[in-house]
Amino acid sequence: AGVDAIPLPVRRYPNGTLAAHIVGYVGEINDEELADLGGDYQLGESIGKSGIEYAYESNLRGTPSKRSVEIDVKGRVLREVRYQAPIPGDDIVLTIDINLQKVAEDSLAKQIEITRSQQDLTDKSKFSTYKAPGGSVTVIDPNNGFVRALASYPTFDPSAFVEGIPTPIWKQLNDPENAFPLNNRAVQGLYAPGSTFKMITSIAGIKSGIITPYSTFNDTGSLKVSDTVFKNAANKENGLISLSRALTVSSDTYFYNIGSKLWSLQYKNKAEGDAIQDTAREFGFGTPTGIPIGNESKGRIPDEDWKKKVHEENPDAFPYAQWLPGDNVNTSVGQGDTLVTPIQLAMAYGAFVNGGKLYQPQLVAEIRPSGKGQKDTISKPNLKRSIKLDSTAISVMKQGFAGVVSAEDGTAKSAFTSLPSSISAAGKTGTAEV
Repeated sequence: AGVDAIPLPVRRYPNGTLAAHIVGYVGEINDEELADLGGDYQLGESIGKSGIEYAYESNLRGTPSKRSVEIDVKGRVLREVRYQAPIPGDDIVLTIDINLQKVAEDSLAKQIEITRSQQDLTDKSKFSTYKAPGGSVTVIDPNNGFVRALASYPTFDPSAFVEGIPTPIWKQLNDPENAFPLNNRAVQGLYAPGSTFKMITSIAGIKSGIITPYSTFNDTGSLKVSDTVFKNAANKENGLISLSRALTVSSDTYFYNIGSKLWSLQYKNKAEGDAIQDTAREFGFGTPTGIPIGNESKGRIPDEDWKKKVHEENPDAFPYAQWLPGDNVNTSVGQGDTLVTPIQLAMAYGAFVNGGKLYQPQLVAEIRPSGKGQKDTISKPNLKRSIKLDSTAISVMKQGFAGVVSAEDGTAKSAFTSLPSSISAAGKTGTAEV
């Protein structure tokens, strides 16, 4: 009889599926990873594949024990020559508030379930319900960029991967019918931001001189640009409105007007014509935020150069190489070819709220080394840039955002009816046509 020693990875996820997209999962190392990492790893070992497991693999891994023995010609162990004890990996402390994370995940799942049972009134041909394949929640502290909750639905159980994932479960997780549970929609999902983008257009309009914080506009329900008529949602007419009011009721024509006038400046090759695109990039859109869990999408802020490029690559889908008035008008309300990730949107609003400080989002609060005498590494806020903002514009826009949740005709009033009046809240809704 003989004894074989087989290394078995032990990984426990005591919170189950909670924060699965943040924590990530481990799996057996593949040939490519083995070649990249050199001699520290061996076939059969586990390695982080996504989330914190992937991003902080070198901290979490530790050092396995080593035992050298002397054997005789028959392979029998005679004595132990050397033994090196294992060294556990570092402890990683997240910025996540576990209770807030649970509330975010539970309410997201519940709301998606409710939405899936509601009739889709846009489908007049038959009775059908909303598809609502998935969604995400991003909660950050605007004063330092620390992520307090990051939820994505549908989700998965990381413990399924520990001893090698069975093929049927892997197929299930990658079946489009199941809406790709492994995707972290908060950092990978690309969405048209819709009216949430009006914050950018407001600042761009003020910076370029198209509007002042107190400019009014007669919203008749639509705006004719060139030979196209752009309409408000449900053709609603808002009459003479200010910037603050335009944000509260989410008037499209107020912002179409800014986009159209900026296009005229672009046409005359004036630098301030690109104010929407420049402001969007300044607030971090179009580039990854740097959240340290890998596979982040960068989004897209379309402009003249982008249009030229896609026209050359695919003239059938993009018959015009020129950046047309309608392109800029669509961009002004977060439509057209604009794409953002939820984490970018959260960081941009965080920068607006805190007076212009755009932070890199952080998920790790501290790293506690297992070795004796080693110091903890405590994360400090990582400021990417300071954006110069007009103080009058900020206060006027904040009034508009407060109105979104508190004014009688605020677009988010119904969602905030149960909020105690002692808690002040502000926000912006966005609904994009796809």
